[in-house]
Amino acid sequence: MKQKTTNRAVERIPKMDPVLQDNFDKWLRAHRRPLDQHSDADIKQAIATEDFSGLIHLPPDLRRSIADNPDLQTDIWWYVEIRHELDIEDFPCIHIAYAISSKAKSVIGRSHGVFTLSLDQTRTNGLVIGFCPWCATPLNVSAS
Repeated sequence: MKQKTTNRAVERIPKMDPVLQDNFDKWLRAHRRPLDQHSDADIKQAIATEDFSGLIHLPPDLRRSIADNPDLQTDIWWYVEIRHELDIEDFPCIHIAYAISSKAKSVIGRSHGVFTLSLDQTRTNGLVIGFCPWCATPLNVSAS
């Protein structure tokens, strides 16, 4: 049985910024160049204090989007952690890139073109995963 939704109930649900509604990772890929004009310390300080006014290379609407979306702040933090080690363009999403980086103590590995949930300490033997556990981005499941 379907319940009717009143306008009052709908009004209480916070609306996500349309630029972020589709996918946080797409947003990060599109806006990482302005982020790259800031130091790791400046970005982490802005996230920790929730004060993004110091990120002057980002337009005000993008600073508001970051301030309003904690999930995006996490993605940016992860990006800052790995941006000097890995190119996120080589990965399906920021989450998988971070998970296999040296910064993460993750059980996700990459072998033969697929990402795996490790069954041992080597991170090379494991179960193939078909989607990112954080954002559900589809992953390659055919080993090369």
